Amino acid sequence: GIINALGHEPSTAWSTDGEYHWKECTRCAGQQLEKDAHVDTNTNGKCDVCEYSMQEDNSSTSSESSNNSSNDSTIESTDKNANDGISTGAIIGIIIGSLVVVGLGGFAIFWFAIKKKSFADLIAVFKKK
Repeated sequence: GIINALGHEPSTAWSTDGEYHWKECTRCAGQQLEKDAHVDTNTNGKCDVCEYSMQEDNSSTSSESSNNSSNDSTIESTDKNANDGISTGAIIGIIIGSLVVVGLGGFAIFWFAIKKKSFADLIAVFKKK
């Protein structure tokens, strides 16, 4: 067999599942080599590389498109949960942070503009306690 720089030696037979084919390393238990998705460019219902039967995936164009759309929606919802969603804790943190900023802004307007107090007066209030 072929031995590369890492010392892996791929088996001669393909291993498969519903989506991928690969060769297992004869030296490393479970190490997957040459892993790739099934491809059926000649539309004979079998993977062009490993001969895996893809009958259910390519039985007709309509079922293929429905399988693709259901796979796309699964991927979309996974991506949304992983990348686009904001957790409840983050939303609460944003709300509390916004309220603090608005509150400090309102206090600053009240203290410096309406009461015409200085920053030194503000420090003196805290030193009294």
